[in-house]
Amino acid sequence: EQAARLIFREGRLQNTAVYFKDFDLLLNDNKENNSKYEILLNELNFYPHWVFLTGERRYQPGGTLFNNPFVNIDLPTPSYEVRKQLWEKQRESNPGLPSRIDLAELASKFRLNSCQIRDVVATARNTAVCRDPENVIVTSEDIYSACRGQFRDTLNNLSRKIIPRYRWGDIVLPKDQL
Repeated sequence: EQAARLIFREGRLQNTAVYFKDFDLLLNDNKENNSKYEILLNELNFYPHWVFLTGERRYQPGGTLFNNPFVNIDLPTPSYEVRKQLWEKQRESNPGLPSRIDLAELASKFRLNSCQIRDVVATARNTAVCRDPENVIVTSEDIYSACRGQFRDTLNNLSRKIIPRYRWGDIVLPKDQL
């Protein structure tokens, strides 16, 4: 509550827009998140400047924002060509990213935006630092693992783990089909 008030107070003093990354994390059915969401909505209702709420899930405030207009803007995932350019830009600004890593393959396999690509490179570099602080070498596995990590939370929200009750040995088939 105090952080929200300080953020919006600072925005008023600086006469500026406020940006909230991953706002959709507050939209879970968690009681703690619900109270944070309510506090934030209260501040949003009386904030006189632009506020940007970003996230993976689409948000519709309904009748909760009375004093301010609200517009949803969908930003599509960059095309393959743009993703490839983003990977190349990361390689240029991060000399630790080896040339043997196929950026075209990364761009085609992983539909990441510019922030996610930057985070992947940082995560892969941190992994390499932990492995050998004296000789930091980012490997393809570091990059691929960090790319998969970008989707881990999304996949966890879309799925649930099941424990199978049956095994291969439980299947009853004629010998020729088995």
